[in-house]
Amino acid sequence: MLPIAIVLAIGLAIALERAIYLFRVSRENGKAIATINPMLQNLDFNNIASLSGKSAVTGIFQAGIQRMKQTPKREEIEYAMEEEIMDSLPQLEKRTQYLATLANISTLLGPVGDHYRSYCSILSGSKCRSIRKSNPVVTIHFGCDEHHCLWPYCCYSITGLSRGIAN
Repeated sequence: MLPIAIVLAIGLAIALERAIYLFRVSRENGKAIATINPMLQNLDFNNIASLSGKSAVTGIFQAGIQRMKQTPKREEIEYAMEEEIMDSLPQLEKRTQYLATLANISTLLGPVGDHYRSYCSILSGSKCRSIRKSNPVVTIHFGCDEHHCLWPYCCYSITGLSRGIAN
């Protein structure tokens, strides 16, 4: 239970940090679009190029305007803007892949606890019948199947049709 709680805490910390960062970036980009939109409607490209801001939207428009000064080809301008987008994407996607990994790890930690508890009960000499009823696959990892039984108190088949010697 504790390892799952630790993985949960790490995942929540990453998700919270990403949510705060993305909210801040969204707010900065919204302000930049509100500033740039009237300039675009007036075709005032020089003022857009002279804007100073940390937002990704400002950098994207500035890259397009810089390329527009060099060549009038639309494809070249689009390429410059796409290049700037590709430069800003890694900052937005930072640490998000860890969330999927942590989710997969936490789902695997549950059965590990069951296996550990079953193994401890087998080593202590107690019957593991209650554990077998909750998780019929556990004893297969410890040498039991429906034909061969090392621990008669623990043997149940995977299908649940045949049971061990003890009740």
